[in-house]
Amino acid sequence: MNNLEKYLAKFKVLEPADRQQKEAVAEAIFRLAGIELTPKQIKFTGRKVFLTLTPIERSAVFIKKEKILTLLRDLLDRQAPTDLF
Repeated sequence: MNNLEKYLAKFKVLEPADRQQKEAVAEAIFRLAGIELTPKQIKFTGRKVFLTLTPIERSAVFIKKEKILTLLRDLLDRQAPTDLF
């Protein structure tokens, strides 16, 4: 039972970091593109971010993609995503 407890303990640590990353992505996009996102609209695969947006919102985000990624590098440092999709 102790081994299982140790194994599951590492997943408890992952949740706050994921939440922090999603909040940072939502904040950066809101600041620069004026689009409010919920955590359900943001998914991570490695260091890539996948956004669930309408076509108009997607266009607004991708016009400011480089500025958003730069702001995320400032906010998240080593955990910053490398690309938005």
